[in-house]
Amino acid sequence: MTGNGDAPELSEKEDRWQRYREAARDPEYASRLEAALGEWTAEEEFQVGQLVRWRQWLRNRQYPDADTPAIVVGFPDSKPVERHDDAELEDDDILLGFLDGDREFHVFRFTSRRFTAWSE
Repeated sequence: MTGNGDAPELSEKEDRWQRYREAARDPEYASRLEAALGEWTAEEEFQVGQLVRWRQWLRNRQYPDADTPAIVVGFPDSKPVERHDDAELEDDDILLGFLDGDREFHVFRFTSRRFTAWSE
């Protein structure tokens, strides 16, 4: 139960669906969708050691945090298609590293088109 009286707590999936429906009803939804496509189709080439950040509209994971740099660690030879959601398939073609709250370095595969060069 939540603090909203007797309303049942929504599952994460139900909550995500509700937030999507609200966003999709926003009058600016179509223009935001077009902007997201523009970000998705803009490709950049990265180099090992380069700092990158999430592109606007394209962050689909918790880490690294928005507007926080990650570092390009490499480009895997094999490019398996990863499933990040019930239906979301992507070609994870870049290895990015970041430091967590304990200052431990983590490296994960990501889809490079979700990132852009980072600048302060």
